[in-house]
Amino acid sequence: MALSICALMADSLSKPPIPGAPPLLLLAPPPPPPPPPLPAVCGKMMLDTAAANDDVDHMITESAAACCNACVMNKKCVLWCWHTESGDKNDCHLHGNATTLRHDVPGRTTGIMNRTML
Repeated sequence: MALSICALMADSLSKPPIPGAPPLLLLAPPPPPPPPPLPAVCGKMMLDTAAANDDVDHMITESAAACCNACVMNKKCVLWCWHTESGDKNDCHLHGNATTLRHDVPGRTTGIMNRTML
């Protein structure tokens, strides 16, 4: 009876390379490193916090840092909110002074700009 290459590989992985040694374990790759910290001008990053009202702009960005950079470029922007939950994936909302914050909103990251650093 002929065995497939996959069957032979699976069989060899389940057997120890040295008689009496424990079987080999296949390990998952390590998780990716966390993103670098945001520049100080982006303000304190508040995870799972949403901003509502007084939108001054909206766009898709690849990261919270890119959302913050968009806020830096918009003089009306005082805080930014980056959405990562499904349905709003990578939405960046820029907000003005009349914005309210809501806590415990999974998938949203908000930062209040530190415009004194600009």
